[in-house]
Amino acid sequence: MTVVIFTQQADSPVDVMVRQLAARDVPVFRADTSWFPRRMVLDARLGEDGRWTGRLSTAHRTVDLEAIRSIWYRDPTAFSFDEGLTAVERAYAHREARLGLGGVLVSLDVLWVNHPKES
Repeated sequence: MTVVIFTQQADSPVDVMVRQLAARDVPVFRADTSWFPRRMVLDARLGEDGRWTGRLSTAHRTVDLEAIRSIWYRDPTAFSFDEGLTAVERAYAHREARLGLGGVLVSLDVLWVNHPKES
């Protein structure tokens, strides 16, 4: 079971935690939400049983949604989109990313540390 950590790219307290988890053989998937959708991809399907299947991937790591046991939401950077988007397109893209990525993640039955709805 994997611990997912959403944080900024440079976050030394998280670096310490990742090392501690690795020392305990706990798999970690660390990412910044600003990587979505250009550097992080969500491939998810809602099953007939109401559970999400699929994976979250970066160029270097992949985690199956079913393998996530907890998510630490530690002040990640906002979504980042192509500079060529208009303000209206950027607002639409942000809403879709929040509802798409965020909607799938918050519906997983996992332990949350700093749930984004409570931040």
